[in-house]
Amino acid sequence: MAHTDNQRNGMKESANASADTDALAPADPARQSLMARCRACGVEIEDTFCTKCGQHRDDFRRSIFDLAHAFIEETFGIESRMWRTLRSLACEPGAVARHYADGVRTKFTPPIRLFIIASALFFLSIAITETLFLAIDLQPRGQDEARHRPARPAFDFFRTDFLETDVDCGIDLSVRLFVRANAISNDQDAWNQCADRIRLLIDATGDERPQAISRFDQFQAGVAEILSNPYLVNNTFNTWLPRVFLIMAPVMALLIAVFVRGSRALVYDNLIFAFYFHAVWLTVATLAVVIAHANVPLIGLGAGLLLVGYLIVSIRRFYGRGWLKTILTASGVSALYLAIMVAISGIITIKTIQLVGA
Repeated sequence: MAHTDNQRNGMKESANASADTDALAPADPARQSLMARCRACGVEIEDTFCTKCGQHRDDFRRSIFDLAHAFIEETFGIESRMWRTLRSLACEPGAVARHYADGVRTKFTPPIRLFIIASALFFLSIAITETLFLAIDLQPRGQDEARHRPARPAFDFFRTDFLETDVDCGIDLSVRLFVRANAISNDQDAWNQCADRIRLLIDATGDERPQAISRFDQFQAGVAEILSNPYLVNNTFNTWLPRVFLIMAPVMALLIAVFVRGSRALVYDNLIFAFYFHAVWLTVATLAVVIAHANVPLIGLGAGLLLVGYLIVSIRRFYGRGWLKTILTASGVSALYLAIMVAISGIITIKTIQLVGA
């Protein structure tokens, strides 16, 4: 019995000595690397988030090389989220947005990130191809055409403000979108003659409103400058369009909310849909700009019809609506969206003309 007790006492002493040794020994480096203290509450955390306050354990500090490597891997990797997202966007319109809104997010590139990348590529293509967002094309009408065409005012704005009779300057003025500068050939002499003719008629009416006459002179000078250098108005578009695109995505989400109701059509869902759709249409616009550089006819019309069809299919798949409601929703959203874009483009153009002509 004494021998047995001695054995037990010896085993206890050995166990205590082993525990003391473990306590004094340095911690396992692998385990120590996993253990970290939350910077917010100081609790030790082993997982991605703190179990007490929920803060992420990563401090998000990265070198420029790490950021570049992560971007390249994310963007150009064959099995990356980017390519998976693009494939799904192309083959299943509306499916990526629906999955992302329903919580399936690790498979796909976030909508805002994809929107920023698509925007950058779009403006890069505009710069490389030297494409003009908007250009004024002004040409004199031929004598035969002018003879058979009924007289019409050159500018209703000035006719109503200054003149009681219509003025036909014999010119055709049109606005062209996404064209190269060498595709525009303006007859500046025709514009100057038209402006002089309107100015003489204003003087003949005896209008003594200095502010109104000054406004016309400013407009005439601004148009003349833009005709001679179409990049003036496009520099303004380059400055404002990125901001406009960023604003128009939430605007589209609000427009959709006017036509669609339901638990799967909340503002959060609409925003995800809108940013993904903007990424798609910016990508299509980028391809159209590059293809148009090769003088492919009707590429703009084809891109527009493609986007309309894509929007219809996307809305139907994302919101689960019938074809009739989907077409009505797409038509309403498209009409209001285009009206807002035209209004913004008009404001930018008019403000540019006023600044240039000042």
